[in-house]
Amino acid sequence: RGAVARWGGEEFLFVFENASGAQAKAVLEGMRAQIDKNVFRFNNERIHVTLTLGLEDYSQITGIEATISKADQKLYLGKQDGRNRIVY
Repeated sequence: RGAVARWGGEEFLFVFENASGAQAKAVLEGMRAQIDKNVFRFNNERIHVTLTLGLEDYSQITGIEATISKADQKLYLGKQDGRNRIVY
């Protein structure tokens, strides 16, 4: 469906080829929901992992850097608004 790469720290960049924003959001929402329902254990500690995503449609007019910047802004908005969500 595309590619994924570590973008920095705990951030990852997903690229969906030949998919609409709505299609990409559906895939990401499935991932988010799957991760959210799991509780991990480490050294008798319970760890609940969440996934917050910023999603932006690519535009040839604005280019890749602007598209990534807009997605990054949405990611931080999602973190400010409580995490574990997709901002599209």
